[in-house]
Formats: sequence, structure tokens, C-alpha cells
Amino acid sequence: MLSKQNVHDHLFARYLRSDIELVDPLIELFFTPGSQLSLWTQSVLPISRGTVKINSTDPADFPVINPEYLTSEVDIEIMTRASRRLGEIVSTPPFSELLAPTAFAESGMPALNATDDEWRVWMLETLASSLSS
Repeated sequence: MLSKQNVHDHLFARYLRSDIELVDPLIELFFTPGSQLSLWTQSVLPISRGTVKINSTDPADFPVINPEYLTSEVDIEIMTRASRRLGEIVSTPPFSELLAPTAFAESGMPALNATDDEWRVWMLETLASSLSS
């Protein structure tokens, strides 16, 4: 049986190698048309793990939830690459034809030729949960 670290290393190595095709997707891309165009991505196989703890003896009290998003370097790398991919998608037709000429710059998204570090910083600064209560 593989340890958790071995699974992480295996997934990360498979994701980074360009000479193989992944059997399982690591990200999903979403498109919501309407009065405002929405595009976002999320990991479908996060490695980071959070906690849910009982807050009191009162069953009506909410638990303490700490999702610990992006605490794994694997997840950070995957979401950084997903963010770059999202930038590539919105920069090409048909999506680019739906955006105002200044939309890309106004979003704060890095330029397509930005470094991986620039994409990483942008992703970490703009990450938001897709969970709703």
C-alpha cells in the first residue's frame, strides 16, 4: 500500500511530465454565461486536508471547520497551472471575443508570458472557495 506522501509524489510527477497522458483529470474549468461572464477552475483531486472539530457539547452549535486549502505544494502547483490555463483560454476565441479589450488587464490576471511565480502569487491572492452555506 502506498503512503500518503508516495501518492502525492506519484500524482505530482505524473502531472508535471508532459510525455504521458493523465487518466484522471486534476482540474475542472467552468463557464457561466449571462450578463456577466464567469470562468473559474477548481481541483477535483486536492491533496490538502482540513479538519472539522466539535465546538461544544451543544449539538446545535456549529463545528469548527478549517479547510486548510492549498497546504500541499502539489495543490499549489496544480492550481497555479490551472490559473495559467484559464488565462490562455480567456485570451483566445471564442472567449476573447466576449470580453472588453481591457477586461484581462482589469482582472489583475498576469500576462500570459508571466513567470510561474507571478501566476502563483496571483492565484494565492485571488483564490476563493466555491462552497456556499
